[in-house]
Formats: sequence, structure tokens, C-alpha cells
Amino acid sequence: MKKFYLSACTSVLMLFTAASAGAAELRVAYKADPASLDSSANWDANTIRFVLNFYDPLLDYDGKDFIPVLAESWEQVEPTRWRFQLRKGVKFHDGRDFGAEDAMFSIMRATVPSSRAKSVVRGVTGVEKIDDHTFDVITDIPRPFLINMFDRLPMLSKSWAEENNALAPADVGKEQSNAALVEENGTGPFILERRDPGRQTTAVRNPDYWNAANVKSNIDRVTLVPISSDASRVAALLSGEVDLIVPAPMQDVARLEAGSDTTVWKGQEARGVFLGFDATSDNLGKDVSRGPNPFKDVRVRTAVYQAIDADAINRVVMRGNGSVANMIVPPGVIGYDPNRPRLPYDLAKARELLAEAGYPDGFKAPMECSNDRDIGDAATCEAVAAMLARAGIQIDLQSRPSTQFLSALLGGGASFYRFSWGNNGWAASNTMSDLAGCKPEGQRGFAISGYCNPELDELVKQINSESDVVVRDELTKKAWDILDAERLFVPLHYPPIFFASTKAVGDVEVNSDGSLRWAGVRKAD
Repeated sequence: MKKFYLSACTSVLMLFTAASAGAAELRVAYKADPASLDSSANWDANTIRFVLNFYDPLLDYDGKDFIPVLAESWEQVEPTRWRFQLRKGVKFHDGRDFGAEDAMFSIMRATVPSSRAKSVVRGVTGVEKIDDHTFDVITDIPRPFLINMFDRLPMLSKSWAEENNALAPADVGKEQSNAALVEENGTGPFILERRDPGRQTTAVRNPDYWNAANVKSNIDRVTLVPISSDASRVAALLSGEVDLIVPAPMQDVARLEAGSDTTVWKGQEARGVFLGFDATSDNLGKDVSRGPNPFKDVRVRTAVYQAIDADAINRVVMRGNGSVANMIVPPGVIGYDPNRPRLPYDLAKARELLAEAGYPDGFKAPMECSNDRDIGDAATCEAVAAMLARAGIQIDLQSRPSTQFLSALLGGGASFYRFSWGNNGWAASNTMSDLAGCKPEGQRGFAISGYCNPELDELVKQINSESDVVVRDELTKKAWDILDAERLFVPLHYPPIFFASTKAVGDVEVNSDGSLRWAGVRKAD
């Protein structure tokens, strides 16, 4: 199978020759195949983006404001109660009507133990039906940011989930499975035709889409294939065997921009790239045979921070296309502070701190990294390993496909890792809770550090319930001061978005969440 994806473009051509002729078809090569069709089971950026081509959320975020989708309006009717008025006349792909029962089910489904999407429904304690198209969401405390999270939560059919044994997301960490992982029944602009994981996905336009009048796409059919090799993905584009590649490799952007037959579509992603640590386990990888965990010592974590030249990574690895990060959350997120300084690159200081911590000759440690999840992820990890070697830290780099990488992180065995966190329309306080809040052992999720500070948790709780902007900003500053002192993260950069197409594509909508919405793509007239 691996040879199939890395072979010449004839393999891609064989996949596409079966496509129906005559229809306006979009042929897309992705770097990594989405994990499933259920983002509550696989809460990773690649899956979230893919799923929203088939499902609609209650609302969306356009980079400035929240806009109605399946919910026509919403309001905070009480401090702990939000009311949603749903759009009428919406149908699922199998013809069932969408209503309040489905929306309430979808929200509560994200709260169950097997869900990986709990951060979306943080603080939700219940739902109440008002009528067939009106319902309330009840929260534990006042949560003015509640709707910030709902732009990524797909609405499922409750009756379909009952019939298909998908009332709860499959616990993929325990190798569970259900129909929602491989089938869909959404309300979105495209309908799944065939899903062959790791090989090919085909979808067709929803002829009864409720919002068809506002869809700019003229695409009737989408065929998606994963091509992990950057060179093979670009070759497939240049040969005309695919219309669009996601992403376009940075090293090829200038060439593709200069080409007479290709177009590059650019954007800035609302995502922070950073390094993180297991700051609490006694042993590396929680395995006594691997020896003590140096990252428990804040001096070691600070040394790693100051041994990393983020400017050089952005200049060389990112080719100047990103921007150096001063925080793990990007600009535009509530709680981002452009004036918060990052620690300077200082190799001598890094070595001094390592000596103070008892590692004058450095140490060896594993590092987990994805090689197909983000633009420049593997190359960034290689640069980090080389920089740390100069400080005496020898890195055993484990570079893996995103599904394996995320399993390693969620499995709890990662001591040091490179990661990225999307924050489209989100509040920094939610990121603090997701990545550094107190979590029970075995339920850390992405809070890999194991850090637990009740003072930070209380501040986050206050931030999430505070409507006064001045007070909220002061509370947020205190919370960031606590986290910065612990050095649980090393901010690296905010990445760019690059898609590339042939001239057969006339327009591609580039979203700040890095998603390719097929409904935002037009073939040239």
C-alpha cells in the first residue's frame, strides 16, 4: 500500500479514470487521509475540516463574526442558559427532518466519556427542548464564550444514530468502531458516495441542500486521494491528474506561483505551533527502563526554550512564510497579547541551566512529531533536534503519520513533542484548560504535561464567566503569567496556508482554520 501512494502519478490516474464523465468534478490530493467521518471520535484538525463538508454546525466563524448556519439566531437568555432558534425546512441526506431533538442530541453526544470533542461543550450540563425548532443549552456557570466552540460541532440525526448504534462516539483509543466512523448522514452541501480509507473518498453535490442559493461552488463531484509525498503530490498537479493539492509544499510555492498553468491560494492559519513536555511523570515515557524524566525540572524546560532559535526556523524551515510566535495562541484569539515577550534565543544560557539542573553533559530523550499533519511539521522537528544537540540534548526523533502521532500523544507516553493547536474564534482560556488544566490520570487528553494548578483552573473559570472585558483581560494576564513561569510550552510560529491548483480551478476560498470547504471551490468557467 505504501508503494501505491508514493509511486508515479499513473496510480492517481487509475483512481480517477472511474469517475463519471460530464459532471464538474474536483480532483483533490490531500497530504493525509482524514481519520474518520466522526470528529467527536477523532478530534483532530484534519478530520474536523473533512467532516464539515458533509455536516453543518449550528453556526460558523468568518474570521470576524459568528454567522448563522443551522441556527438562525441565539441569545443568552439567562446567565447559565443559551437559547437557539433553528432553521426550518432543513433535511438530512436521507430525507429526515432536522430539528431540536437532533441538535440537542449532537451537543450532549460530545459530552459523553468516549468523546474527544469535550472541549467544544465545556461547561454544558444539559439541554431543554422549547419546541421543534427551539432549544436551550444549560451551563454550569455563566459562559459568554459558549458559542465560540460550536462552529466545529457537526449536527447529527438522532434517529439515524439510534438505528446505526452510533449514539456515542466510538472510543478509537480502545479500537472501538461504529457506523459514524465510515458513514455519514449530515445536512451539508456534499453527500458521501464512497469511502475507502487510506485510498479514495468520493462525494457528490447535495441536490436538496437548504443553502444551495448561497453556495458559490459549481462542483458536482469531489474525488479525494491521499498522497503523502510532497514531490508526488506536486507531480500529480503538474501533470493535470489532480486539480488541487492540499497543502502545497512550501519548497514548491515559488515555482507553482511562477508557473503559467498553476495558481497558489494563500492564507494565514489561526493556529499556534509549539513544543510541549510531560512535566510531571517520574520517567521518560512513563517507563522506568527509559530513565528519569529531565523535563520535570523547569530549568530543563527553560533550557530547551532558550536553545531554540525560532527566528531561524521561520526563516529557513518555513521560508519566511510564517510568523514567529510569542504565545501558543495566535493573533485574533480572545486573550492573545501581542506585547507578551518570548524568551530570547541564548545557547550559553541554555547550557548553564542544564548544568544547574544536573545535566552538564546533556541527556538523551525521545521526541514525538507528526510528518503529515501541519505544513513543515517534520522539517521543524528535525531543526529542533539539531538545535538541541548543540546544547547537549540528543533527541531520538519519532516522526509519524498524524493518526499514529495523535495515538502516541493521547496514549500518554509522550515526554517531549511538537504540536499545533487551532484557535479559530476561540478564547485563550479554553486553550489553557485543554492543554494545562487539571485532568484525572487517564483522562488527560491533550493536557500532556500532567500539570495541575487549582489557582490556574480557578482563574480560567473566572475568565470564562466574566463579561467585563477589562476584568477579563486582567484575569487572563494573571493566568498567562502562571503558565509562562512553568515553561510548559515553547511557542514556535504561526503557520501559513498554501493550496495550489491548475488553471481549471477558478476560485478557492481559504479559511483561517485551514480547511478546504468544497462548497467554496469553483471550477473555471
